[in-house]
Amino acid sequence: MLKAPGAYKAADKKMASGLNIYKGLAEATGTDTFVFDWDANFVIRFLLSLNK
Repeated sequence: MLKAPGAYKAADKKMASGLNIYKGLAEATGTDTFVFDWDANFVIRFLLSLNK
């Protein structure tokens, strides 16, 4: 389970971008519990691959 978006500090621009997405999801859905599964997270990996 992930902590609230504000509990994380971005180490670099890539992480800051991910935190912005996470913060937006949390605010838009009103959900306070998120579970992250790296293997199932193909959408973000796909979007990051478009920058190459």
